[in-house]
Amino acid sequence: MSGGGVDLSMLQQLMADAGRDLFAGVFDEPTPEVGAVPERVRGFRVRVDLMYAKPPIWRRLVLPGDLMLDELHDVLQVAMGWQDGHLHKFGVGADRRTRAYFVTRFDLSEGDDGLVEDGVRLDQVVSGKGDRLFYDYDFGDGWEHVLVVEDVLDDPP
Repeated sequence: MSGGGVDLSMLQQLMADAGRDLFAGVFDEPTPEVGAVPERVRGFRVRVDLMYAKPPIWRRLVLPGDLMLDELHDVLQVAMGWQDGHLHKFGVGADRRTRAYFVTRFDLSEGDDGLVEDGVRLDQVVSGKGDRLFYDYDFGDGWEHVLVVEDVLDDPP
């Protein structure tokens, strides 16, 4: 302070710090919940639906539980007829606004952080009938998919 007045730069810094503390965590992305690696590999019959498509566009796949999410991306590209020319992400959580997403190697190279998809197996994010996994592809066109577990198989395919 000088001459009994308020130091404007100090006041601005205090306000900036208060704002940072006030909004700390508000814009942080939630971290996906991942289960432990199961002792035994099972198979999953899943239905993959392209959301909001009329008429419905879907596929039925039988997948091994030890399939890594980056490998599942490759499977979905072939199954849905995509050509792997766009970015993608996997997410968990029913509510779209609070869904937790995995990051890709590309995301890491862009400075993002988070749980990387190539370190997560399918059977760590789904385990029973009705479980869901979301797959977004081509963020410009917004192709959203939902994978729903229809059946859990004793053995992987």
